[in-house]
Amino acid sequence: MSIRFTSKRQNRGELCIMACKSGKPLALRVLKYLNTILAKEDKYIDLKLVDMEEITFANGEIKTVTNENIRGADLYLIHSIDVPNTEKSIYDN
Repeated sequence: MSIRFTSKRQNRGELCIMACKSGKPLALRVLKYLNTILAKEDKYIDLKLVDMEEITFANGEIKTVTNENIRGADLYLIHSIDVPNTEKSIYDN
């Protein structure tokens, strides 16, 4: 799930958006809005979330692994700490 869009300016990298589990609903709404705007452009590219996975260890620590190369990209991380319909606490998010 990766969002990639190459900007027209030479000094900028690809646009990449990542979202942790708690931020995924908001990130998908942002992507839908951006794709609506980009659909009007001549060179339309369907944007998706960066392919990543979260690994939760037994002690509660979390490791995030990106499955794509994001080196040199303009990366935006969308995250939410308060998700009312989840069993996780604000600290866990």
